Amino acid sequence: MSRRIFATLLVVCLAGSVGPRARADEEGAALPDEARLKAAGLATDGPGLLTFFRLRTKGEVSAEKLAELLEQLEDKAPARREKACAELVAIGPPAIPLLRQAARDADNPEVASLARRCLRALVGDSAGLTASAVRLLGQRRPAGTAEVVLAYLPHAENDRVLEQCRNVLMSVAYTKGAPDPALLKALEDEHPLRRAMAVVAVCSRGSAEPRATLRKLLNDKMPSVRLRASLALSKANDPKAVSTMIALLGDLSTEQAREVEAFLGDLAQEQAPNVPVGEDEVSRQRARDAWARWWLDTEGPGLLEEVKKRTLTEAMHKKALALIENLADDAFEVRQESEMELRKMGAVIKPLLKQALKHDDLEVRTRTAKCLALLEKEKAPPLSGVTARLIALRKPKGAVEVLLAYMPFQEDDEAVQEQVQKALNSVAYEGGKANPLLVKALADKNAYRRAGAAEALCHGPMGPNLATIRGLLKDKEPMVRLKVALALSSANEPDGVPVLAALIGEVSGELSIMAEEYLAKIAGDSAPKPLPEGEDGRKKRSTAWAKWWDDNKTRVVLLDRNAQTDREPFRNLTLLIQTNMQKIMEVDRSGKMRWEITGLLNPWDAFVLPGNRVLITEYSGMRVTERNFKGDVLWQKQFPNYPMYAERLKNGNTFVVFRNQLLEITRGGREVFKIDRPNDVMSARKLPNGQVVFVTNNRQVIRLDRNGKELKTFAISNVAYNSNEVLNNGHVLIPQGWNNRTEEYDATGKLVRAFTSVQQPVHAVRLPNGNTLVSSSQSFPAYKLFEVDRDGKIVHEMALTTYTSRARRR
Repeated sequence: MSRRIFATLLVVCLAGSVGPRARADEEGAALPDEARLKAAGLATDGPGLLTFFRLRTKGEVSAEKLAELLEQLEDKAPARREKACAELVAIGPPAIPLLRQAARDADNPEVASLARRCLRALVGDSAGLTASAVRLLGQRRPAGTAEVVLAYLPHAENDRVLEQCRNVLMSVAYTKGAPDPALLKALEDEHPLRRAMAVVAVCSRGSAEPRATLRKLLNDKMPSVRLRASLALSKANDPKAVSTMIALLGDLSTEQAREVEAFLGDLAQEQAPNVPVGEDEVSRQRARDAWARWWLDTEGPGLLEEVKKRTLTEAMHKKALALIENLADDAFEVRQESEMELRKMGAVIKPLLKQALKHDDLEVRTRTAKCLALLEKEKAPPLSGVTARLIALRKPKGAVEVLLAYMPFQEDDEAVQEQVQKALNSVAYEGGKANPLLVKALADKNAYRRAGAAEALCHGPMGPNLATIRGLLKDKEPMVRLKVALALSSANEPDGVPVLAALIGEVSGELSIMAEEYLAKIAGDSAPKPLPEGEDGRKKRSTAWAKWWDDNKTRVVLLDRNAQTDREPFRNLTLLIQTNMQKIMEVDRSGKMRWEITGLLNPWDAFVLPGNRVLITEYSGMRVTERNFKGDVLWQKQFPNYPMYAERLKNGNTFVVFRNQLLEITRGGREVFKIDRPNDVMSARKLPNGQVVFVTNNRQVIRLDRNGKELKTFAISNVAYNSNEVLNNGHVLIPQGWNNRTEEYDATGKLVRAFTSVQQPVHAVRLPNGNTLVSSSQSFPAYKLFEVDRDGKIVHEMALTTYTSRARRR
């Protein structure tokens, strides 16, 4: 077919429409990223992926160029035909009209076959193909990745592709501790999307340098850029950004204002002012003023004083140890007086008392346990994570000294411990120079201080301290070795990785789990298989990971385990909760089972967590368990009541819903939020902004603020299931199986959507692409799971072997 004929066809095709909205290419959607690109004839190496995005970025393509590529589909050389296919797919939608014409060329079946292959990649799911290419580029990371992705940003097909682009930019933001030049250049790009993405990527590791350049975007002419810059810089602990964000509240749209409210609420938590953002401008201005007052009140020495109150000085430490030894004195009066003095010292000495429970002397152990029990009853409030987060932002003078002194005396609250460490990380360097107290603490006799100082120093230019930090990889304490290995690996220093592999075999429990989680994250699909499961297989897993590292260390890209990513990549895998069968299972797009956990006690819900773990609500078992994919219990919490729902929150706590109670607990089981109800709760969730929304059996939806005060109540048409779904934006999905109808109400109580395309719905959940996943109890001709678009049209269905009460997709 000649170039002139194709050029003529191009004019005709561009004058009309491209055609009806494309349906999802289900076969392609189920393929892994590399296989998907290869099926479309695209290169999957670094240079090939860069070429793909350069072509996608060009936008307008001349008719002559398209005609030339289509003519090359007839070339005798297979390599030239494949190259032409790859270029046409990379060009994207502009090539579709001519490819459709070529696909109907009955006189040249080989050209028609190649054209149809290109169309399957483009018409089936062009955005999905691009997302696969972006993810693969993020794995390959060839030189020039940041520049190419930044250039492509304005051409991204949808929000999902934009999210993948953001993740890739964050992953390549730094090389040897320095920000990528392309990102720094993009901070002044004429396109606001590039400026916004650049500041997010540069701040993604918790640093905000060059600070002066980044702060310029707080005054950007575009409100969207100011918002992104203030959020990104705030997450990188820049106090000026928080002030900017609060000032923006009164001028933003309701949706944007609620995004800011969610961030501020997560920062302030129990201290948050009870002035919610509403739909009108006046309420947003009122919220702005309330947050401004709160932020102003956080200045001053009060933050460090809160930490000092919970810290033993050296003098107090020596006194407490002496009193503990006196508990074994021959004289009863001395023992009695020493016990009384220990009680007077208060909760701050609890860590020392816990250590004394292992004392050789029975009298010491007995009196220590008695003293500890009395101090536990006092319920002295532990350090708030809010205080630690505010120290990270405010950076008060003397913070390093105070935080280091406090580290050995932290409560058993992992979330607060993490915030204290982050605060120390944020004040580790000033003007590019390490705080000398941290350098000195690398040799501290206390293991917590050594580990904390090493991790903090890994968040900047380690320089002359690197050798000393590496020396801690041989520390006598496994906890120190783990923290230093993770910190060095996250800073792209590979010496820590073999230490992580060794720790799996040396220690059990949480330390071993953390080591394996990081290794699994950097290994991806290259992880050793099969890995022995369970406690008995730890040493074999350690050996397997060590061999994997030896075989792959020249190819593996180390990851910052603390890098800011809002969610795991979408993998198109579906979790099925089959209550009647006492099991859960995960299947791929075709319905093929990937793994299952059986023998559960009436599972009502489940969520897949990072690191190949699952949080399961076991109703009849009156417990919530966290398990690996083999079903081994890694963590559990037993209750005196029947849990209906449990979700792991961003702060590491777990939110649990009962018929008569809403509860948030730490990993150690401490209650941090509780609302008692008169046995009327059907469903509930704690939203990212800290508010709680729940559905009752008297057809009401109730919204509470983070302190439990009622903000809004509205009635709905009907409710009969506990499987209603509360979305992140406060909307509620209500399945009405008896009515063959699924309804969605917004945060104000307005019915915004309803569809009847799925018969007997029992659960519905919103997917990242905007569609809704619906489980049905209808069994004839078979149980099915449906994906429904925004208009209520069924776009995909999956046959199931048995009744599925809930389904979730990741």
